[in-house]
Amino acid sequence: MPSSGTCWATVFVVFVVFAESVDPLAKAEPFGHGMLQQFVLEPGYVNFNHGSFGCTPRHVIAAQRSYQDQQEARPDQWFRGVYFGYVQTARERIGNYTAAPNAADIVLVESASYAVNSVVRSLQLGPKDAVLLTSLAYPMVPNTLNWLASRDGFTVVVANISLPISGPQPIVDAVRQTLDAHPNVRFASFSHLASYPAFIMPVEQLIAECRGRNVSVMIDGAHALGMVPINLTALAPDFYLSNGHKWLFSPKGSAFLYVRPELQSIVVPAVVSDANAGFVLDFQYTGTRDYTPFCAITDALDWRARLGDDRIMQYNNELAVWAGHELAAMWNTTTMCPDAMVGAMNNVRLPTDNATRAYYVKAQLLQQYNTELTVIAYIGQWWCRISAQIYLQQSDFTK
Repeated sequence: MPSSGTCWATVFVVFVVFAESVDPLAKAEPFGHGMLQQFVLEPGYVNFNHGSFGCTPRHVIAAQRSYQDQQEARPDQWFRGVYFGYVQTARERIGNYTAAPNAADIVLVESASYAVNSVVRSLQLGPKDAVLLTSLAYPMVPNTLNWLASRDGFTVVVANISLPISGPQPIVDAVRQTLDAHPNVRFASFSHLASYPAFIMPVEQLIAECRGRNVSVMIDGAHALGMVPINLTALAPDFYLSNGHKWLFSPKGSAFLYVRPELQSIVVPAVVSDANAGFVLDFQYTGTRDYTPFCAITDALDWRARLGDDRIMQYNNELAVWAGHELAAMWNTTTMCPDAMVGAMNNVRLPTDNATRAYYVKAQLLQQYNTELTVIAYIGQWWCRISAQIYLQQSDFTK
């Protein structure tokens, strides 16, 4: 029988081994500057524009590099089958993360722009038809649709949204009035989160307005994945797309497209390689390119889970709301929308309506304070869009 000293020694060794194996993120600093070590941001650089291009954590970059090493070690095996398994897993994980009815309804694409082009170029619209956008649509969407309209003859109609916004209802009302005025609308595109200015759109109500008129709906969720919860089963759009590189922390070149099963047969990739193999297979290979951003989506989801997905969203939302009020009070101005419509980005009116001064503020922040800030004009007023992220903290907005 072992002595009590031997038992305590065994317990101590087990404890030490366990302590050394604890996930380093579990011991990480609280959100804020303590998280900067997890990213490759230049020391001293303050990024208030995470929303435009995102920022990939070191862990996910390393994972992508390992996939690239596999690709270059045995290229034939990689492109003829190995990466298919990684992509299948990533599709299943995205399907679960977005509460999709079935992972078979999800494909991975390189960007929201690619997804939009895949959908709208697959539509069969003609001179008697119209498509509906709002005035808040990201420019890529109307640019693409206007180009197609010039070729195919359909009409693009716009529901104008007055700014600043008092709540979701004016958006719903503007869309309803536009649909009533244009009964030939067959397709509509709405942002889940408007980009410029940034706020959450009432997509549930907008989908319902269209569904009652037999209008197909595409939700451009470019900023949604990782910023707000997504439930595709509850939303039930015809098409839904989102980027991974902005708020999910996956590498640049990772996004997804959801298509309702009844419509999958008409949707083809913007770049056609494998044709008529089926929805998933047609998108699985679109030529020789780097598919490792798709593979690393799984690692991004794992990294978020270790930190706490809900915790990330809550921190970013609370910081964005707080920063909006803090800057508005500092400048004696206002924010663009109610707090309930804020995700992880907020809009604050600048203390000037002079374009030269607005751009001077942006330039001086970057040159003197190494701080990136986006400024943009709406209705003759100048505003800034601020992005919150787990590597930022309140002191960044007040220094």
